[in-house]
Amino acid sequence: MRLRVPLIALLFLVAAGAAGAGLLLKEARESTTRGTGAPRDPAPPNTRAVSIGGTSAKDYDPLGDDVEHPERLRNAVDQDSGTTWITETYSTGELQKAGVGLYVDAKPGVAADTLQIRSEEAGWTAEIYGARSGPPESLEGEGWTRVGGGEVRSRRERFPLETNDTRYRFYLVWITKLPPEEQKVEIQDLTLYERKPAAR
Repeated sequence: MRLRVPLIALLFLVAAGAAGAGLLLKEARESTTRGTGAPRDPAPPNTRAVSIGGTSAKDYDPLGDDVEHPERLRNAVDQDSGTTWITETYSTGELQKAGVGLYVDAKPGVAADTLQIRSEEAGWTAEIYGARSGPPESLEGEGWTRVGGGEVRSRRERFPLETNDTRYRFYLVWITKLPPEEQKVEIQDLTLYERKPAAR
């Protein structure tokens, strides 16, 4: 009996240590994929920033080679103005296709109110789409729904989104025109905002 009590205590300590280590690993993994840092800019009135994962941004080039600097995608959501995601370089100064872009995964879905784009260069245009599932492989047919867009006229451009309370999981920035006399588009950060819940 005297030997059993220390053995049981030892087994309990080993099990507790394993559980603690598992919890720490889970938290480390989540901190890698969630929580991209607090936005640098104050939110628009009555809204709050949407928390998206650090690996939530994906390039979208269905009309080309399907690749637009995937190694730099995290830069578009890391809330660090010193890092950027860029399109490929188009030497003619024109896309030579209908568009190219990137989307963010706002899993499980959000009826976003505003999309903010930070970009060093102004003068380029983009359409913004939402999709409830997928993401759809093409803009043609059903899947993507246009919810906003226009010209990026300043280094911090905010586009109001018309989601009609639809909770879209994916939000696509579809670049349709390069900045004047430029060969690519650089995006420092994308930030989604949603309406704050009404006070009870």
